[in-house]
Amino acid sequence: MRSTDIPDVDKYGAHMLSNSNNTPDGRFRYLVALLLSSQTRDPVTAAAICRLDQHLPIKTYSEEYANSTVTKMDEILEHNLTIRNVRESDVDALKMLIKPVGFYNKKAEYLKKIADTIDDVPNTIKGLTNLPGIGLKMANICLQVCYNSVQGIAIDTHMQRICQKLGWGGKDDISANPNQVAKDLEEWVPKEYWADLNPLVVGFGQVWCSALHPKCSDCLIYDNCLWSEKSEFRKKKPVVK
Repeated sequence: MRSTDIPDVDKYGAHMLSNSNNTPDGRFRYLVALLLSSQTRDPVTAAAICRLDQHLPIKTYSEEYANSTVTKMDEILEHNLTIRNVRESDVDALKMLIKPVGFYNKKAEYLKKIADTIDDVPNTIKGLTNLPGIGLKMANICLQVCYNSVQGIAIDTHMQRICQKLGWGGKDDISANPNQVAKDLEEWVPKEYWADLNPLVVGFGQVWCSALHPKCSDCLIYDNCLWSEKSEFRKKKPVVK
């Protein structure tokens, strides 16, 4: 079902938005992509990364920068999104450059503080979550991508919703805390699958089991869904707490 289309996560996910995980700046790009991705669609995040690449360091914002539409990293000749260039940029200009990323004002401030704080991306969960704006989900993905270190299962909105609907963890009324879903999954899913689980389920959520318009009537695992009888093929929208 996931393979019926190419999910945005496969085209524009954070793991696609850097040219290297072997250098501090390459790892920093992954971290920035994760920071910007929260509450933001993947293509919007990718476009913001491209504008940062094209226009950093930046002191004054120009409206013409908003017209940057390139969303393929190999179309950028120079990767100007570096720790040093963010340090040398004005935070108000950064805000406008990453707009319309969700909560762009706060994220620009976080971005500036992170660049002022680190010389390389931390390689531990504690080190990452101590950075402003970086939560457990981002930390887990960052360690996987940057250091090939699998410390936990990353839980985002797709993971939280779908894993609960399938009875894999949390509660079937979609009210569980994301950390509880992660804990439940980590208790029974073999660790060798932890890194693959997030992109697998997120892609399924993007092309098939979306929050508002899931394709229940054609779903091959509909009988395994705890919401199958409740949803009645989504004739009535369920209450999400």
